[in-house]
Amino acid sequence: MVFIGGEAWAIAYLAVEWSIRLVMIVVVPLRRSPEASRSWLLLVFFLPIPALVIYLLIGRPTYPRWRRQRFVRLPAILAAASREIAHSRFCRRPDLPGTLAGPALLIEKLGNSRHSPETTSGFSPSMMT
Repeated sequence: MVFIGGEAWAIAYLAVEWSIRLVMIVVVPLRRSPEASRSWLLLVFFLPIPALVIYLLIGRPTYPRWRRQRFVRLPAILAAASREIAHSRFCRRPDLPGTLAGPALLIEKLGNSRHSPETTSGFSPSMMT
């Protein structure tokens, strides 16, 4: 199909507008309140190209440096709290009937597998014991 003159530009313009709209549906709601997301998406759907320019200038949410530093320290803090809770006399396993003991152990091991350093590959030999 051969486009003549302005038709090609019109189709290209529509393709760009809809591409922006579809991409922004995924990008905008990340780390935003629903109200802010709704406002950005309304702007994007009515004026996609100016909205993209404004979004690139002021719309990208970033964490302040102090919060990023806290995120870096968070795994060590959570590991220390986890160890403290595990050794607490108030934290103990409940007495379960025999039919539930196996599934409870499996759930416990699967829950711990994400945080142990040996499971970077997704498999832990301790899960088989």
